Parts: sequence; C-alpha cells; structure tokens
Amino acid sequence: MARVIAFCGAHGTGKSTLVEELRKDSRCICIDSVTRTNTSQAERRIDPDIDMDQTQLKILEAIEDKIHDLKELKHAIGDDKIIVLDRSAIDFYAYCKNFLVKNRIRHKTFERVENQLWDLTRVIDRFYYLPIEFNLVDDGVRNMSEDLRQGVDKVIREQLFKYGRTVELTGTLQQRLDRLNRTLWE
Repeated sequence: MARVIAFCGAHGTGKSTLVEELRKDSRCICIDSVTRTNTSQAERRIDPDIDMDQTQLKILEAIEDKIHDLKELKHAIGDDKIIVLDRSAIDFYAYCKNFLVKNRIRHKTFERVENQLWDLTRVIDRFYYLPIEFNLVDDGVRNMSEDLRQGVDKVIREQLFKYGRTVELTGTLQQRLDRLNRTLWE
C-alpha cells in the first residue's frame, strides 16, 4: 500500500515549489489541490463579492470526493510509491476558521468543516509543515493579506501538532529538499 503525504502551510510558503520538485521523482504521484481545480481565480483571491459559504462548501465536497479516490489509489498501488498532496484538509480548516472570525462564513458552514476534519486527514500518513519564511509575491491569484496568512499559519500549527506525524521544513529550497528526502522514505 502506498503512503500519502501532504504539505501544509499558509499561502506563499513554498508548497507548490516542493511538489514540482517531487514531480521529477517517478516514485511520487503528485495530486493537485482541489481548491485550484474547483474554484475560480476570484474565489481564490477571496474577493469581497464572493459568497464564501458557497465556495467553502463546494471545496469541502471536492475534498470529500478526493479523499475517497485517494483511499482507493492508496490501496491500488504498491508500497514503493508516495502520493503527494500540495495541501491538506488542515489547510482548508485553517482558512475556514479565519473566515469565520472575519465573518466571511457562517458558523453552520464552519461546523460542517470542523466535523469532517478527522475523516479528511486520517488517510494522510505524514504531514510536512512549511512555516512562513518568505514574503508574499503577488501572482495575480493568491490573496495578499498578511493578516490572513498569519492567522492561517497559527491554526495550521495548532492542528498539525495535535495529530503528530508532522515534519517541519524550513530554510532554503535546498535545505527543505534535503530534509524532505531524508524523511520521505523512512
């Protein structure tokens, strides 16, 4: 059975960069975030005119579907493979919690996300946490709020270290890759 790893961190912490490096390794099967594949650019920038409840519930449904597919894939391929996720449900939960605090989603929406968190994370064998170490770069898609990014990072840290099975990756890209490679196949 394959193992599943997930990178966790707020936007602009280097998750996608590490996934791109792992795409070069034939032992890794990299799966893109459901947020990228199921939301518009305006929804990802968290524009004020967006119905955040509707968006978050759409993402939750896509995550639930992805988790089901992931469980099947995990059992279908050999133990010499690693399935790589560029985000996890913990990231999603952290954004939702921050949206709740900022009155961008209803409590009912957050409760639904919170109630699903355990089921959505138990398929993951190891989390790789990327703390905020770099300035945000405006790519025209991601939200540029440093306040949101700090709030998301705080919730991710609180949640991740409850679960255990977490490795923190810090430093330059090469330092992160070195630590990742040392822990990935153990």
